[in-house]
Amino acid sequence: MRIFIAGGTGVIGRRLAPLLVAEGHEVIALSRRSRVPGVTTVQGDVYDAAALREVVAAARPEVVMHQLTDLTSRDFAANARIRREGTRNLVDAALAAGVQRVISQSVAWAYEPGSAPADESTPLDVNAADESRRGMVDAVRTLEAITAEAPEWVSSATACSTAPTPGTPKAA
Repeated sequence: MRIFIAGGTGVIGRRLAPLLVAEGHEVIALSRRSRVPGVTTVQGDVYDAAALREVVAAARPEVVMHQLTDLTSRDFAANARIRREGTRNLVDAALAAGVQRVISQSVAWAYEPGSAPADESTPLDVNAADESRRGMVDAVRTLEAITAEAPEWVSSATACSTAPTPGTPKAA
């Protein structure tokens, strides 16, 4: 299967690409600057909608995987922007290219707090008391809604993070 990974050099993307190749898939990875070892890498910017459409169309993927984050500088506004605008542009590019399947990286820590692990019935924490957390949760909600525009889609909520969740206390 031909799989296009946006965010191929990120924390998950750079680990996912070789696993997919090992399973026999052909992987095309989108990166702003770096090359992804072992796969075809295309340079691009998810904020350039027209260029992204061209790159995705040229890749001819069967699946588009969204592994985009912007956490290197711990700028949560930038990460929220990539979830909103980057997702919009990526899903639009996938649909324009005729891609039926979109898989997006969501985050488990955006769900309402509780005493048990979250599952598919747990709502997002849209009423969080902390404003920065609400912004992050809203961006995740937007990402999931945009992803659901694809004929076949999954938003996979990962529990790992390289940055602290906005609004949570730092470890001592």
